Amino acid sequence: MIRILCLLFLVFDFPSYSSSSSFQPLCNPDHSSALLQFKSSFTVHCTSDFGNCNLPSPTTSRENGTDCCSWDGVTCDTMFGHVIELDLSCGCLHGQISPNSTLFHLTHLQKLSLHANNIRGQLPSSISNLQQLIELDLSMNNFSGQLPNVFSMLSEV
Repeated sequence: MIRILCLLFLVFDFPSYSSSSSFQPLCNPDHSSALLQFKSSFTVHCTSDFGNCNLPSPTTSRENGTDCCSWDGVTCDTMFGHVIELDLSCGCLHGQISPNSTLFHLTHLQKLSLHANNIRGQLPSSISNLQQLIELDLSMNNFSGQLPNVFSMLSEV
């Protein structure tokens, strides 16, 4: 019986589901929705004045109904499919981040880069919802005003 099972595994080449496999859970549906809503809160317009940015922008690969863990600039954890990294550098984003932005629903986010966009206005204090954040790049935008006091409460930013 064991020989038959071994032969079946060899003939059909069943995938291995060991801890070293490349299995990745699908994106958490709430995170996918939050990312799509965050993107829709901006105008996406690329121009030639984005310096060293590679076009097309990373925001062009986001489609409703697809697994957000496979989108450019999105990294998910391998256990639960939570978005843990979001890199929208050179994303051609124009607009403001509102205090009730769905970005702040991504509470497992550890790294966030909004580098080289055209995001303006004040950074909302709602960023304190991102308590797992350890790396943040907001450079080359048009933020104004003071940094929220909550930056002192973030663990390692």
